[in-house]
Amino acid sequence: MAMEAHEAALLALFRTGDNESLARRLGTRDPALFAAIHEEAQSMRDREIAVRLSVLYNLEDTVTKPRRRDRPEESSSSAHGLKDQICVCCSVDIPAAAVIADCGHKYCLSCVEIVVRNSVTDEALFPFRCCGQPLTDDRLLCRRKTCSLCKTAPHVGTDCPNDPAGQQLMRLARENKWQQCYCCKRMVELAFGCSHITCRCRAQFCYQCGAKWRSCKCEHWDEDRLLNGQNQAVRPEPARIGGPG
Repeated sequence: MAMEAHEAALLALFRTGDNESLARRLGTRDPALFAAIHEEAQSMRDREIAVRLSVLYNLEDTVTKPRRRDRPEESSSSAHGLKDQICVCCSVDIPAAAVIADCGHKYCLSCVEIVVRNSVTDEALFPFRCCGQPLTDDRLLCRRKTCSLCKTAPHVGTDCPNDPAGQQLMRLARENKWQQCYCCKRMVELAFGCSHITCRCRAQFCYQCGAKWRSCKCEHWDEDRLLNGQNQAVRPEPARIGGPG
């Protein structure tokens, strides 16, 4: 157990390039051995970078040509079907729910996790690409729909009941008689004016009931908001302090 911990510590020092700590760990200050340690550490980092780039940019055979597996020869048609079910990175059989890039290459979830983690920690590798094409953020990877907040079944027509902040906002909206845009769900507050609302998303709706504009029979004007608008129009400007008399 102690030997495994020692080897793990040495491997970590190799990867980080901390050659001084590595030399102290090995108990040597010999210049030749120190140079060999530095060269081996650099080679290890170079190999890791090469593997990462081969996965992301399709530069090596690990991506363009999956490794042949030890199995009997098959017909060209069955071999073609088998090839389509193999991860281009690790050559492992993958299920139908695996990630498929726009170029048609398939990835198992483990390899996707690795390359995505590398791409978000190294700006030069972001975004995750295959054959030079970024993996689009709107690609449907499976047919299961979920709520983006609680990860359960979608709440069609309602807000997520497991979102405390969202529920608090809805309570405030009911208390203050705010209206919610039917299109983008943005909250809108109307202090004065007519009930015809044009949201920032360009959707038009009735402030009285929230329905699409001209699809309801609500009055276009509210008496209280008309009075608020008139009071706003006749409100005197505040006196300027220190200005010209």
